[in-house]
Amino acid sequence: MKYSTTRSNMYIIDRIDSTIISSDPADQYLYRNYTEYFGPFLWIENNLGLGMKINITENLFISQKLGLGIHLIIGEEPKLYKNKDKTDWGFHDFYAFTLGFKF
Repeated sequence: MKYSTTRSNMYIIDRIDSTIISSDPADQYLYRNYTEYFGPFLWIENNLGLGMKINITENLFISQKLGLGIHLIIGEEPKLYKNKDKTDWGFHDFYAFTLGFKF
């Protein structure tokens, strides 16, 4: 469970500077840094998964993990929620394949 804010940081073309002499027009673009904050939110996440580890040699192994989960987001942010409610949720999945070496 986590209660925190989040942000989106981007660079947007603000204007073109005609005093910069260049053969490439993209060199004349002036950018503005734009940061947008969202939240705060309460994130609740639960996962269920399976995994296996197989030793190939004494030092080399492979590992596989897969699973499903659900996350619940609670907060007051009109840009996040489609139905203008204060709660949003969704399913997610994960998969990992690992080739490892033990020292």
